[in-house]
Amino acid sequence: MTVTESVIEHEASAALVYIAAFGLPGAPDPPPLQLSTTGWAELLREARRHGLTGLLHWAVLTRRLTGTDEQISAAVEAHLPAAAQTARLEQELAAVSGILTEEGIPYRVLKGPAVARLDYPDPEMRTFVDLDVLVPGAAMTAAIRALGMLDYRRRTPAMRETYDRRFAKSVTVVSDRGLEVDLHRTLVDGPAAALIPLDDLWADAQRISVGAAQVDTLGQEQRLLHAAYTVAIANRKTRLNSLRDLAEILLSPSVDPVGLLHRVERWDAVPVLARAVGMTWSGLGLDDGLLGWWTQHTGSPPSKPRPPSGRWARWFDLYGTGDQPFPVLAAETLRLLPPSDRAVFLATVAYPHRAYLRSRGMGRLAYLKRGTSRLALRG
Repeated sequence: MTVTESVIEHEASAALVYIAAFGLPGAPDPPPLQLSTTGWAELLREARRHGLTGLLHWAVLTRRLTGTDEQISAAVEAHLPAAAQTARLEQELAAVSGILTEEGIPYRVLKGPAVARLDYPDPEMRTFVDLDVLVPGAAMTAAIRALGMLDYRRRTPAMRETYDRRFAKSVTVVSDRGLEVDLHRTLVDGPAAALIPLDDLWADAQRISVGAAQVDTLGQEQRLLHAAYTVAIANRKTRLNSLRDLAEILLSPSVDPVGLLHRVERWDAVPVLARAVGMTWSGLGLDDGLLGWWTQHTGSPPSKPRPPSGRWARWFDLYGTGDQPFPVLAAETLRLLPPSDRAVFLATVAYPHRAYLRSRGMGRLAYLKRGTSRLALRG
């Protein structure tokens, strides 16, 4: 890397963190130097990648982040496609929630639309590129069929329908209009999913207005934990908008620390929340004093959580490999399932539909060899 490239990266990184934390109490000060033309272009690219164009738009319109007239215009224009996609998805959300309700399928809207309206000062700050909707596992097939009435189809063939209903994190369906809905059974893949009490996901609900529609979302604590899982064990490099989501919910005066931590303990997710809080506070440069209750209840400041131990230390390493080797995650999951589920899980994972294998360009023998070799490498 040349000296010039290093300076540009530093410029864009400092500004990007400022954008991600923009408007939060105790957020970092604006970058002291005006970005160069190249640095500004890098900032726009990274803002798009991290889902921060809404916050960038607010920062330049309120003149908290300064630039030339051309740079300001470029920032406003960078936000327009994201804002248009968000508006389009909000219209679609009304249709999706409507058809699920008509078919008698319970649901909870996750992520973008929910946090934008319930947790951000202004929903325009939080854009999103798809819809995530929780449905009961037993209703997964019915939900896929219901969305088929809106011209949605599975992105990939099912491993097995039994896997979708009982073990999968989610099933992605896409429309011929280029829209995507992730139908979730739970919040995360792999062994961590086996620890989440599914009934607890449905214990609370909040309602938002999307146009003329009334849409059900997760309760605040469940929403907070979903944000924490997204930050702590994402299957790719964590986006900064996920850190911002978690910070917004944690800093809400309506959060009950005692109730939250009791729920986290029930889910055996204390290491998840600790890791996510640490990543968020250090990543956004927030002051530890903003979350005094965390230090009081856990004994560690938000930016310096206690390191994980036991199985969570192993799982964080596994999830952090990036490609999340499915055979290893499956093996870890198998250990946690009740005996009544183990045979079914093993059968669906070891003997998937041929259409599923064809979609991945392999035959059954190659699939089994690949899985065995990955397990052997993992030890």
